Amino acid sequence: MKRSTPLILAVDDEPANLALLRKLLTHLGYDIVEATDGPGAVGAVSAHEPDLVLMDVNLPGYDGIEAVQRIRRQPEFQALPILMLTALTRPVDKARGISAGANDFLSKP
Repeated sequence: MKRSTPLILAVDDEPANLALLRKLLTHLGYDIVEATDGPGAVGAVSAHEPDLVLMDVNLPGYDGIEAVQRIRRQPEFQALPILMLTALTRPVDKARGISAGANDFLSKP
């Protein structure tokens, strides 16, 4: 979908994390849509067709890894950039995220 301002989907179950992302991203000029769980993330991707997804791993419903896998099963979203933003720091966690289809796995403080 072509739009004048890039749309970012922020997915996190912590309201403070979403508030921080919302403030930062809107300040940088991006439009933002939010989800707080795995099923909501998958639904928001279909409904809003974002330009980028920032996804936490630890989510209710099903986790961010499964959400990425479900998004990637949809042919129209195979090239959608998805970044995992998480407190997890172990290499095995990063490997799970990348193998699920995330483009990168960034640890948040």
